Amino acid sequence: MSWLKRAQQIGTILLLLWIAGVGATADLDDERELAEQLAARNSPEDVLKLSVSGIPFQGLYRDSLVKQRRGGIILLHGRKSNQDAAELIHPLRVALPGHGWATLTCSLPLAETDAEAANFASLMPESVGRLRAAVTAMQQKDIQDIALIGHDSGAWVALNYLLQQPDPAIRAVVLLDPAPIRGLDKFPVKLARLSSLKLPLLELLSHRSGDTPDDEARERKTALKTLADYHQIRVETPNDGWKTVEDYLLQRLHGWLSRMLARPKPAATPADTAPTAP
Repeated sequence: MSWLKRAQQIGTILLLLWIAGVGATADLDDERELAEQLAARNSPEDVLKLSVSGIPFQGLYRDSLVKQRRGGIILLHGRKSNQDAAELIHPLRVALPGHGWATLTCSLPLAETDAEAANFASLMPESVGRLRAAVTAMQQKDIQDIALIGHDSGAWVALNYLLQQPDPAIRAVVLLDPAPIRGLDKFPVKLARLSSLKLPLLELLSHRSGDTPDDEARERKTALKTLADYHQIRVETPNDGWKTVEDYLLQRLHGWLSRMLARPKPAATPADTAPTAP
């Protein structure tokens, strides 16, 4: 058995044990109702049924509209959003295939209460499990080069996934307005560990936090400054976030990801594929 296969099995076992220990915290009834609404307004070919530890969840998939597919992109939504949200997620998932990308929007668990900050941290094990299932679904469609785009709390899901277990299939990561985490107890993503990442990482910040990057953005920039391919960029947007700059964002993401995935794929080493503690 290869190092990679063994690492994936161990990582899955650790994840399921973690989930069993903390209990289900997602609002599955509300999520099921939302999934049905989204499935009804999308083509049956777009709807992808996935599951983690027997718990079903839904993805929305679109293949590249260009014959020469560039790769796959998994979109991770944030709080108060969903896998086909009208703002940001839907425009990207339907437009990127026209530029040669297959897209899969991964439904992340909904919190049972309104304590959003604490809940997105407590839902992290379930969210990471769903991302792992989404990566596998992409690979089953013969897509081996994958980028992650995480918005708000979805940005932390992408980072936690990569810190738990390096994945050679993930070639680049984009963070869009990572959710604030200051004050969260035992948050699973430690800034000091981010410097261990070995892949291109682009962080785009909207104008919602003011004219200059906030304290948390500066802390992330400091933690990641040793990465050769890390860039933090503040985009001039109106106060309503990304809504009025979607065309610009689409072109920026397409251009950067095209350059990053066009690079030769790094050779895997035992250190890259060995499992790490969550």
